[in-house]
Amino acid sequence: MKFLATILFIVLSPGVLLTLPPVGKKLFASGKTSLLAVLVHAVVFYIVLRCFTSMTAVRRLEGFANPPQGTEGGTCFTKNVSGSIVRSCNTGHECIGSGSSFKCSKVLVPGEECGTNKVCKGSCIQHSDGKQRCFMTNILPGNKCDAFNLCRSGLTCDGSTCKNSSSLAGPCDASNACPAGLVCVRGVCVLPE
Repeated sequence: MKFLATILFIVLSPGVLLTLPPVGKKLFASGKTSLLAVLVHAVVFYIVLRCFTSMTAVRRLEGFANPPQGTEGGTCFTKNVSGSIVRSCNTGHECIGSGSSFKCSKVLVPGEECGTNKVCKGSCIQHSDGKQRCFMTNILPGNKCDAFNLCRSGLTCDGSTCKNSSSLAGPCDASNACPAGLVCVRGVCVLPE
């Protein structure tokens, strides 16, 4: 930031490259200045500097700024709770790292490519395309399922909904019990309320 401000100050100083409004007959490199030219150049300097410093890409490229705390690549929020250090990030991010180096990383959703220093909402598993991808496993009956949201063992993804394999074959009753975690309500295995 200081480097950019110094360069802009030199380049935009009245009389160095140009003078607005001109003093005498020369506009460019006149070497002369006036009070009005100093005021005009101060306003132009402020506007140009403000534009450059507000561009995040320029700031990161030049190394002028770190990402905001709690966001992708930024430092984690740290607080002491009953003698233990608790690290956190903004919603949709998790704190990862070790030792004294902890950064926030976006939590990837099922289907996104995962790997080192990336946090999945679920598990990072080798996909048939050869890439590591995020998968949600243990999806319960009645919930959405697809290639990256896998039903709990013993359930089947039927029409993009996890269903109990045994309930697909027939209804439940006192003699045909539901799998663990489900209850029989009006002849159908469902999640308890």
